[in-house]
Amino acid sequence: MGTKTNYFSIGQNPFIKSGIDGQEPILLLVNKVNYDNSGNAPHSHLYLEVLCFLDGEGYLMHGKNKYVINKGDILIVNPGVIHYLSNDNDKPLEFYSLLLDNIHIEGLKPNSLSKTPIIHKRHDTDTTILNLFNKIIYEISAKKTGWYLSVKGLCFDMLSKLYRIDQTQNKPQITEDNEIYRVKNYIEEYYYNDITLKELVDIVFVNKYHLIHSFKKQFNISPMHYLTIVRINRAKDLLTKTEMSIAEIATKVGFNNPVYFAEQFKKVIGTTPSIYRKITTE
Repeated sequence: MGTKTNYFSIGQNPFIKSGIDGQEPILLLVNKVNYDNSGNAPHSHLYLEVLCFLDGEGYLMHGKNKYVINKGDILIVNPGVIHYLSNDNDKPLEFYSLLLDNIHIEGLKPNSLSKTPIIHKRHDTDTTILNLFNKIIYEISAKKTGWYLSVKGLCFDMLSKLYRIDQTQNKPQITEDNEIYRVKNYIEEYYYNDITLKELVDIVFVNKYHLIHSFKKQFNISPMHYLTIVRINRAKDLLTKTEMSIAEIATKVGFNNPVYFAEQFKKVIGTTPSIYRKITTE
């Protein structure tokens, strides 16, 4: 993904509220990225992702939807949304990236701010979100007395500003009863089971070729590959936040063979489960 400077990474603490007021967002990660198309593969997150673009030109793909990116743009990507970035003209995209957790709004999926998969605010001329990013990074870097409390307050402010962003600029959401979304939702809910392609086909009563073609057209990834991605994302979570053995985690997320799990993990993440655990828990 190019070069990345991490500023902050902490764990989560569940706390559920029903509305936007009273939320206690947790900042999991904030970093600055120079993106040059390396590691360019479809992926999704368990958390709310916010991207604030500082320079460069490019686009973000979500299925067949293309979001053209320019300096000053802001993208809010809800969890479970498969997407990937690409830069244009051999000029890296420079942006701030932030992950927020512990958001529970009535009527929306956890860590989501809308029913729209992606919110795209074009050219944020008032620089409100950018200024909040700069303040968060300053507080974390300077670590003056009270910095943690300040960062927490800035996260509250960030969440409220993100929630208020006008969503009228977005493309209409594809309805959740669409056959492809039914398959996607099924995978996300039952990923730990021994899911087969035939089982997915039976859910929507189509042949497997139609399902694979439609799913790939919508998300740029096959349904079985998406199943692997969902399992690996869940495994990352367990590796970081539990002391379960790698073999236990493999079984927990739907892999019957720990060796195969380790192979797939390295193929997707770029490192082994044991090294990933060491890096993220030190």
